[in-house]
Amino acid sequence: MSATVAGRPDIRERLRQELSLKRVGIGLLVAVIGIGCVFSKPLWGLLLLTIGILSSIELARLTQRAGAAASLWVCIPVVVTYEVATYFRFLDENESGILVVLVLASMIAAFAGGVDRFAVRWGANLMVSLYLGKVASYLIAIRLIGHHGYQGAAYTLWLIIVVALTDTVGMLAGLWFGRTPLAPRISPGKTWEGAIASFSVATAVGTLLGFVPQLGAPWYLGLAFSGGISIAAQLGDLVESALKRNAQVKDSGQLIVGHGGVLDRFDSYFLAGAIGYAVLLWFGRVAN
Repeated sequence: MSATVAGRPDIRERLRQELSLKRVGIGLLVAVIGIGCVFSKPLWGLLLLTIGILSSIELARLTQRAGAAASLWVCIPVVVTYEVATYFRFLDENESGILVVLVLASMIAAFAGGVDRFAVRWGANLMVSLYLGKVASYLIAIRLIGHHGYQGAAYTLWLIIVVALTDTVGMLAGLWFGRTPLAPRISPGKTWEGAIASFSVATAVGTLLGFVPQLGAPWYLGLAFSGGISIAAQLGDLVESALKRNAQVKDSGQLIVGHGGVLDRFDSYFLAGAIGYAVLLWFGRVAN
């Protein structure tokens, strides 16, 4: 192969960067910790709470660099409230109150910064709080499905595998035979070939996994669940890329060596959790 393809660096060099021993090792460690927490509801809830708080800090910094900082004194309490309320199953009867408080607190925080970019600051508070609070809370809701602990754990592992396949296959396929930019102004490295390959592989494998006894999903449920999650994972990744490009930074943080920030590592999961829960709800699989 030539050293460059459409201006891209040598594929072997990019593979060495993406698959360096340090990066792969830390990635595996994060995966082991995450999967291990799935088997304990309290640990899973604590993990998602930690991810939510750290991601809020990183996303608030991105909004600050973009010129309209979200206020952590608003965002973090709302994120924590959504996560805790979801875990202890009292969100439904209290969510309207949470939303009213969020809107008012976001407005007050935006006023504190003056008139300049007032609406943008108000919107930034709402975005951070709802994306990392409401949307991310569905990852907890999926784990709580069913009277028996194994059912929610099985659904959660199913989701994790589909998202991981989407990310991994998309990266490798994009490197090897990606030619057509997917969204060059948002994420120049992503290609249509990588996106289609990742969707196809993740959906096919996810649909087959649905037949395992612990899931017992018919093919149409497996197809909808896996396909929806794969698309949502790619969209979530693009959303974070857009936020970083808007803030003119490469990574959301440096907490996870070789992977950037917490938001960089888990951006594909937030929206995937919401879509996965919606599919399970639609097919009558959500039972407390």
